Amino acid sequence: GLGQKPSLTADNVKPGKLPSDGISHLELAEICIGQNELITTPLQLAMVAQAIGNRGLVMEPMLIDGIIDGQTGARWHNPPKTVGRIFDTQVADDVLKSMIAVVSKGTGSRASLPDVSVAGKTGSAENPKGPAHGWFVGVAPADNPKIALAIIIENGGSGGLAAQVAKGVLQAYFTGERKAPQ
Repeated sequence: GLGQKPSLTADNVKPGKLPSDGISHLELAEICIGQNELITTPLQLAMVAQAIGNRGLVMEPMLIDGIIDGQTGARWHNPPKTVGRIFDTQVADDVLKSMIAVVSKGTGSRASLPDVSVAGKTGSAENPKGPAHGWFVGVAPADNPKIALAIIIENGGSGGLAAQVAKGVLQAYFTGERKAPQ
């Protein structure tokens, strides 16, 4: 979905930019690590993270998974919908192992939770008008993801602060406990 308009977005959201024509091997390598002319949205990167967690299978993002009528108890469920497979399961497994290591002993350690395995990746997006934007993308639990997320802290520098915010989101999701990042 990189370079395409993401679903669940307003009409004025641009599709991002994924250059492919006439690029050198060096430029391709830079794009693979999120540099050069790559432009994307947090939703698109959350979808990449969930595809890795789903062993290469992309699911359609949804805002609401269900509704319960408070008066009648009637339930409506929004079933998951598959978009398609974007890469091989072995590739997804290899990348997921690396993402687990990023959180367990690397730059994403601020996103770790004591009872839930988190897989993620930190990053920084260059900003010509000030400090870099800090990113964190991830899934949890790593072995059977229930949540995928992308956090961006504008002018936040590196992705460490974004990982810390991700930890708060994940804690709230898994335990209901809400704490502000420290």
